Amino acid sequence: MRFARLVSLAFFAVIESVAPVNATPANKKALADLLGPFAPTKGFDCRTCHVADSPTPDAYEHNAFGARLAEVRKDLRKAGKPTDLRSRLELIADEDSDGDGVANLVELLTGHSPGDAADKPSAAELKDIDTKRNAFRKYLAAYQWRPFEPVRRPAVPIVGETHPVDAFLTAARRAEGLAPRPEASKTVLLRRLYLDLIGLPPSRDAMTTFLGDPSPDAT
Repeated sequence: MRFARLVSLAFFAVIESVAPVNATPANKKALADLLGPFAPTKGFDCRTCHVADSPTPDAYEHNAFGARLAEVRKDLRKAGKPTDLRSRLELIADEDSDGDGVANLVELLTGHSPGDAADKPSAAELKDIDTKRNAFRKYLAAYQWRPFEPVRRPAVPIVGETHPVDAFLTAARRAEGLAPRPEASKTVLLRRLYLDLIGLPPSRDAMTTFLGDPSPDAT
């Protein structure tokens, strides 16, 4: 029994000594999930929000960026607002927590620590940053499934369409630089209807009747 107890104590001592290396896996995953396809390929480590090479007692010490996130969380909690990572990062995305002249979001998008002034992106990495930042904001504005959160109706884009579905389609086409196809002829419309409903093309009589009816709700 005594030997087993000593082994257990040694085991937990080892775990305690190495735990700070991966102290916040949930936060690292949340940050990677937030950036999505824009997350750096090398991923994130604890140094994104914590002081690098901290001695074990201070392994949870925040760097400038981590401290700012913690401060914003307290402010949001007092205000009764969401304190998730996205809500906090949106508030400080354009701030420069470590004072190195580069915004927090820019450093995250380029795979650098926004809490370490010695770790900043190069001129080459900043060359197309405006394009990347705009693409990321567009990605955030798109609908993303978030479990445990109520689904909120998105604002209908104002693009000159009367029907909401047409408005969303038009906005998406414009964003991709695409032009809509011309309106289908009555022959094509009737063939689509028949093939979708019964899997067979319309008969000659049905086609003749439909084409001969000039009303907008021809049947």
